Amino acid sequence: MIFVVLADDAFTFLLSWELMSLLSWALVVVHHREHEARRAGYVYLMMAGFGTMSLLLAFGLLTAGGGGYAFDAIRQVPHSPVIATIILVLMLLGAGSKAGLVPLHVWLPLAHPAAPSHVSALMSGVMTKVAIYGFIRVVFDLLGPLPWWISPVVILLGAVTAVLGILNTMTERDIKKALAYSTIENIGVIFAALGLSLAFLSSGLDAGAALAMTAALFHVFNHMIFKSLLFMGSGVVIHATGQQNLDGMGGLIHKMPVTSALMLVGVSAISALPPLNGFASEWLLFQSVLKSPELPYIGLQIVIPAAGGLLALAAVLAAAAFVRIYGIGFLGRARTELAARAVETDRYSLAAMAILAALCVLAGAFPAAVIDMISLAVKPVLGASLPTQIDQPWLTLVPISEARSTYNGLLVFVFIIFSASVSACAVHRFAS
Repeated sequence: MIFVVLADDAFTFLLSWELMSLLSWALVVVHHREHEARRAGYVYLMMAGFGTMSLLLAFGLLTAGGGGYAFDAIRQVPHSPVIATIILVLMLLGAGSKAGLVPLHVWLPLAHPAAPSHVSALMSGVMTKVAIYGFIRVVFDLLGPLPWWISPVVILLGAVTAVLGILNTMTERDIKKALAYSTIENIGVIFAALGLSLAFLSSGLDAGAALAMTAALFHVFNHMIFKSLLFMGSGVVIHATGQQNLDGMGGLIHKMPVTSALMLVGVSAISALPPLNGFASEWLLFQSVLKSPELPYIGLQIVIPAAGGLLALAAVLAAAAFVRIYGIGFLGRARTELAARAVETDRYSLAAMAILAALCVLAGAFPAAVIDMISLAVKPVLGASLPTQIDQPWLTLVPISEARSTYNGLLVFVFIIFSASVSACAVHRFAS
């Protein structure tokens, strides 16, 4: 994965990409004596091969037969709108199959339940983001300008992926498979934001493009944190109860209180509840959706609000899905003897999860610091970035203008802590 990000020519990029696919396949089939693990490994290998072939064709078109495979040489090659569109489609196939875009997502709900939980955390939290990096590197950097009418394809594909992913999460009983479908939902959110950035960029609205790109990369960072936390927590729970089915759990908040508290942070963050980090990035995304009336093309003015409605639906369903997962798995009473005998995990595992939970809180309470770091990556790609946020009074986010919208994660955090503490004291003091 590191070599994919460091690659500065097409050959190194593709070689590293294929090595990443093969080595992650080996991690998926660790339990190769089990039929489900072998089946998951086979499907994953087929999808990885399909994705690499798509990337190979995309880079072949990028070079235009000139033979210069260095990224600097590729940037100098002009492309017609038709060729640029074909390259974008190939990148959606190649990077989308690795990231989990619908309908190329079939390997995720098979591979994650079969792989060890820490491998699932690595693949879902990090490897899918390497695929997003590959898409951004080619489409926003190497390919050059794109026509505006191609951006709705990316926006709608991302929005539909988000809704279908979270609908599957709501009905899934296997905790790791539910988290895998949730990864598909979050990948859809990120691609929708990237499509918005393409729409603004092709329309000459650099500020809107920077806002949408910042929202996408902020959500990349956030998903890496809370999804790694949730997969690690699910591994701890599976080890303690001996099963992955939520119906066989219950009452774990009494048996595993620290793990339950850390998982509560994770499910709150992924449900985009303030003041945690998931809310901050999705708030930025919806701010970019609200800028769509500024676009000069009527098609985009229609498509983007429709996609925004789908993304809002996905956000609501995500909250419902994770209330269900946490309620069935951790609240109430134990429904099986194995769950009743569960014990808290070791301190090393708790420490690893606690670090990720703390990052969820810090990135939500101080999003300005994260956004300013992300701007260092956005500016070289788009030539524009959001204004410096850390200098704003009270660390308030002002992505567009104070008259339009602001958000202060720190004040929201303090208010929630204060109001919750007062409510708890009142209940304990005055309740019958």
